Amino acid sequence: LTERRDLPAAAEALRMPYDAFRKRFARLAGSTPSGYLAVLRADRACRMLLETTRTLAEIAEHLGYCEADHFSKAFKISVDSAPSSYRKNHA
Repeated sequence: LTERRDLPAAAEALRMPYDAFRKRFARLAGSTPSGYLAVLRADRACRMLLETTRTLAEIAEHLGYCEADHFSKAFKISVDSAPSSYRKNHA
């Protein structure tokens, strides 16, 4: 979760075309690879928001986002709350 993932490279490492990898992953995990990573990142972000005093920028960097704004948008889509609001309302 702390580094950017190259999903086509993961498929290549498994000697599979990316489309086949994506479909098989979705069938087995119930989500696309990128969707699965988004859920894992949101879960880790929730814990970090509640258990640490790290800034949003620090959490974004830790989770492999290029910018805090990108992290905030992704978090809001996954959790239906802005990260700062989540921290405030669940602490």
